[in-house]
Amino acid sequence: HYVDKIYTWDTMIDDYILTNALIGYDFEKPNLGCAVSVFNLFDVQHREHPLGEKIGQRILLTLSYNF
Repeated sequence: HYVDKIYTWDTMIDDYILTNALIGYDFEKPNLGCAVSVFNLFDVQHREHPLGEKIGQRILLTLSYNF
């Protein structure tokens, strides 16, 4: 995702590029699935609001069961 620079309240937020990734696997027999998703794969420090905290990388492991 490319986000262009933004000018707000006499403050500028620089442009940045975010790369997200997801890899998962579904097991057939027990109707079970697992996945690992990474938000901000390359850990680009950025702000989405001039007054907000810097956002870094997030990693999420999910496990799902279908019944």
